[in-house]
Parts: sequence; structure tokens; C-alpha cells
Amino acid sequence: MVPPSLGAAKASARAELLAAALQRDLAVEVRAEVAANYGELERHLNEATVDLAWCPAAVCARLTRATALFSVVREGVSSYRSALIARREDRLNLLQLDGKRAAWVDPLSAGGYLLADALLKSRGLESERVFASQAFLGTHRAVALAVLQNDADVGSIHGVHDNALEAMMRWYVGQNGDRLETIAVSERCRNDALVLSSRLPSALTAQLIEIASKAHEGAKGSQVLAALECERLQQAELSSYQRAFVQLGPGRKTLPPPR
Repeated sequence: MVPPSLGAAKASARAELLAAALQRDLAVEVRAEVAANYGELERHLNEATVDLAWCPAAVCARLTRATALFSVVREGVSSYRSALIARREDRLNLLQLDGKRAAWVDPLSAGGYLLADALLKSRGLESERVFASQAFLGTHRAVALAVLQNDADVGSIHGVHDNALEAMMRWYVGQNGDRLETIAVSERCRNDALVLSSRLPSALTAQLIEIASKAHEGAKGSQVLAALECERLQQAELSSYQRAFVQLGPGRKTLPPPR
């Protein structure tokens, strides 16, 4: 199972690529699907009703069990920041957010909500009191488009490196991404991860651990890396995600009504 945050078309294409790569390397039939939201992904992993999942960081932090977990490494790093974005023409800053409209990805999205919310809190800004309205839109592209099209005033997206955030905005919305700018950047958190569920048979678990551990060394696993758009997988402990997200809270299930 993969998360929906890339948008329906891209997430489905990525799911198919990942399934094909795993099927080739494991020599077993692999079926992949896109979760409706982050909460569904968390539920399936905690209930062990899927074998393997590509898992956002905040969902990793909420898992109660996992047989193994591999953080993805992109451009040499296994962590990223979240950027609070706005339209460049509005010239907003953190002192001008009162009464503005906010767009987020998902209650359990670190890059698309939790890190930005924590950043605002660290500056004495409570989202519930500051914003006139808040909405969860499901994908990073939808958030960037909402801000670009004036359906929201601020939003949150993620980027690997600070100097790649503008490129990330263009990746989501094309050249119009140049009309968006970063007004604040969060602390770092761990990247997304490939999570092996306790549902997996032990033989397949051993195969997957070996493939993930050595994917960057040879042909086996190389297509998995391509599907995840990363250069390697780094084994990590579930507890390392849980410790990192202690201060972020569990993620809001509902948002206050617009005011």
C-alpha cells in the first residue's frame, strides 16, 4: 500500500512501479493499492492487513508494530523540512497570518501539516485562533494549487533540502510555482520509509530485508529505489520515528469551523 499524497494519477503509477519491481525481485505475485488517506495506511499496518507499505514519517511514528523499517535516502540525506508557502505577490510573513486561510495535506502528514503547525506553535501562533479557515486537501499538489489559485492564503509542502523548496513548488504546479514563495521553514524530520508488516511470511521477510539492505549495491532492488525515487534504503528503528514526533502530537482529526 502506498500513500495518496502524490495525487491519484502519480500515486497509482508509483504503486504499479513498486509492485512490478517487488514482483521481479521476489518472484511472487505482488498487488499494490493507494490508501484513501494516511489514517487508512496506519490502520492497515497496525492491523497487519497489508504486507508492505510505503509510509509517511508521521504514520511511522504512530505504528504499534513493524517487523522492519527502512528509511529512504534522497540526495544523501534521510530527513527533510516542511515549508510554509504563500503567494509571492502577497508578501506575507508570520506576523500577518491572522484571519488568513490555510490549506494542509492530511492530519497525519508531517511535511504537509504537523511540522508547519509545530513551527507556528513555536512562534506563539495557534492555528485554531490565527486562521479564519483550515482545510485538509489530501495531496501536496492540491495544497500548492489552492494557494496559487487564491483558494487559500498559506499552505505547507515538504522539500529535501532548503534550497530545493522552490524547485519542489515547480514540481507540483509547473512554472507557476515561481509565483509561490517560502515564508518559514520547519525543523527536520525523518524521511518516509518502507515498512515490513508482521503479516509477511518469514521467508519473504528475510528476502525483503536483504533486498532493501543491498538495493544500492546491485541489480536486485534497483527498481524499488527507482519507484521510491531514492538512492538507497537505510534500516531504522520504529522508536526513532516515535521519539521524533513526541512533540508534534497525534495529528488533528477535525478542524475548527471557519470564522
